[in-house]
This record gives sequence, structure tokens and C-alpha cells, in this order.
Amino acid sequence: MRKIVTAVTIAICFTVLIIAGLPSSSDAASTTIYGCVSKITGTLRIVSAPSSCNKNETNVSWDSVGPQGPPGQNGTNGTNGAPGAQGPPGPQGPPGVSVTETLGTACTAYDGLPSTLQMVAGPDGSVTLKCPSPTIKLVFATSQYYFGNLIGYGVTESCPTTGGLAAADCLCNALSSNANLPGVYKAWISDSSDSGAPVFRFTYSSHPYTLVDGTTVVANDFEDLVSGSLRRPIDIDESGHQITDNIDAVVWTNTEPDGYSALYQPPLTGIPADDCNDWTSASGTDVAVFGEVGISSGNWSTETNAVSLTSVLTCSSQARLYCVQQ
Repeated sequence: MRKIVTAVTIAICFTVLIIAGLPSSSDAASTTIYGCVSKITGTLRIVSAPSSCNKNETNVSWDSVGPQGPPGQNGTNGTNGAPGAQGPPGPQGPPGVSVTETLGTACTAYDGLPSTLQMVAGPDGSVTLKCPSPTIKLVFATSQYYFGNLIGYGVTESCPTTGGLAAADCLCNALSSNANLPGVYKAWISDSSDSGAPVFRFTYSSHPYTLVDGTTVVANDFEDLVSGSLRRPIDIDESGHQITDNIDAVVWTNTEPDGYSALYQPPLTGIPADDCNDWTSASGTDVAVFGEVGISSGNWSTETNAVSLTSVLTCSSQARLYCVQQ
């Protein structure tokens, strides 16, 4: 029983002395701990060197730092801090190019011909400079739309109020002038006269017809323009804005896609006219043949229904015009 008590006493003393004798943070550089164990009582005292033990003690030592354990798992990410203060404004950019100074400047078009810079408005309201070939012919659908008597409003208010082909051509030229487009324009529209169709009224061009950007080809030449379909729909107005509203995407024409006057197949008895009485009537009892913006098939000029009959609008409706540079 005395041996057991002595052993417990020695263990407790040994532990206490170890804890008490562990090196402090100032001893962190030392990795070995030295001690002297009494041969009589079994007590342990911590010493600074093994030579400090007397003859009744036994030298002992151990490492104060064991081998490094494996890394622990990463902790969870902390919450984001508040945004920092906004930095100072950057330096001011160089001045932009003045449109008034560059319009008319000589340039080389995509087909290698000499030309001059022209201003073209984009669908987002931006303005860019283009270098169109001088040989191309521009086409557009009007941004404004009109009753069957073709009375103009806004920038086209100076056009004749008596209607007819002259009023249609005037509307095209007023809008093109307001958009700074070059050249003279005629409306893609026919009346009841023998010479009132585009195939008789227009100047035949052997060069491409393009949208107002000067590069998007609608037809390669006049023969291609009257071939029955287009290479690209005429869905851009004189300012370069795309027409996307199907409700307002109808165009007065009374013209077949081959450039001749449309042959009307009346779905309504007793309404023989198909051109709003030569484009002088806004009556709901008169009708006219129309085309549709955004289509490259023959319906671009003559809309047909499901049974291939020509469709018409009453002249009290409003529609746009196609305008073609001569």
C-alpha cells in the first residue's frame, strides 16, 4: 500500500513540476527540456542544463515541440466588408471628331470608288459617318405614314395636298432631305395610268440598291429589284431606324414586285379601285393594294392572303411609302 501511495505522489509531483517548469514564450527558441529526478523521493526538478543534477539525481530530458500535425480544415469565409470609397474621376478623353468638319471629306468606298463621307443615324439614335459608293442607290421605308390621299405632315407638310404620284415623290424627297441623304427619290407606287408604275417611272440603275447605311444590299441592280423578291427586306427608315412594329409595317404600293401596276382581285363587291382613286382618296369606301415592311418575298410589294388573292387596305387607313433613289 505504501508503494502505491508513493507512486501516485511521484506522478502528481512529476506532472506539477513539468507544468511549472515548461519554458515560457521567451524560451521558445529552446526545443529541449532538462530535468533531475531524485533517486530517493522520485521528485523532478527542471534545470537549465544536464550538468546541474547532483549525484543523488538522475538526468532526464525531452523535446518541448513535437512533430507538426496535418493542417486543419479551412474555416468558413467571413462576410464581405463594406464597399470602399469611389475613386476619383478619370482624365477627360480627347475631343471627338466634329461631324460638320468631316462631312464631305474624300474617302474610298467599299468597291474602291472615290466618294465622300456621309452622316447616317443608327437605330439607337447615334450618328456615324459612312463612305458609300457614289454608284449605289439608297432605298428606305418612310418613318411617317399617310392616309390614301398622301397628305404629308411634319417635315413633309410642304408637299401637295392634292395627292397623286407627285405628292408621293415629294414625301420621299422631303424625308430624305431632312435625313441628309443624297440624291433624288421616287416612291415605289403606281396609279391607274399606263405610265404610272415604277417600271416606267424609274431610272434603271446597273449598280446596287442598298439601305441608307450604304452597304446593306437590297438588290444588285434594277433588274434584280424587279425580280420578284429582295435580297434584304426594306425595313429601315430614312434615318436608319429599324421598323419593328407589325401594326405600322404596311406600305402603300398598288405595285407588283415586278414593278408593274397591281392587278386587283376585289374581295369586296362594288369596290373596283385599287389605288385610292389615284391616291387622292382617304375614304373608307375606297381601297388600295399594299406591301409589308420586313419581308423579302413578293409580299414586300403586294400582300396576298392565304388563297393568293391580293389584299387591300381601305384608304382611311394609314401606311408608309417605299422610297428609291434615282
